Amino acid sequence: MRRSFATFALFLTIAAIPAIGQENSTPNPLQVVSSLNDNQIRELITSANIPGQKITIREEQDAEGLTAFYVYDGESILLALYQYTDQPAGQVTSLGLNVGNRIARGADLRKINDWNARTRYVKAYVDSEGDAMLSTDLLLSPGVTRLSIQEWIRMFAKFSGEFTDYLKK
Repeated sequence: MRRSFATFALFLTIAAIPAIGQENSTPNPLQVVSSLNDNQIRELITSANIPGQKITIREEQDAEGLTAFYVYDGESILLALYQYTDQPAGQVTSLGLNVGNRIARGADLRKINDWNARTRYVKAYVDSEGDAMLSTDLLLSPGVTRLSIQEWIRMFAKFSGEFTDYLKK
């Protein structure tokens, strides 16, 4: 049994490595990355298979020159993906996802606390304008797989919809 597991693990490792000289047009989802450029982030968002009717991505530069990615389903925003550095003009060390819900009467703190008590992986809070916010961060160092990043994005998009529905109750 031990030998067959080791053989299987070796097979998986070898199968994930492209042959010498073979072009790999699609990135390996098990590839570990510790930094990403804008094209890689765009590709990860696109390949995350976010459920929705009409998913579009809009981009804009922030004050530090980093690209912020806004993912919409039609006209509704599902998430905003931000890049963070530990030092000015440094390498991107983490990613953040968030989405806000403007509530005319202001967010109910009891509902926000109830959400946090029942839900893992994301954090809800009320911002300075009284909007209900949902947020999560992902540290890129010492490394994370591309598949983990895709699942992190997909999971947050799911929570984003659930959070919006929860606030309407």
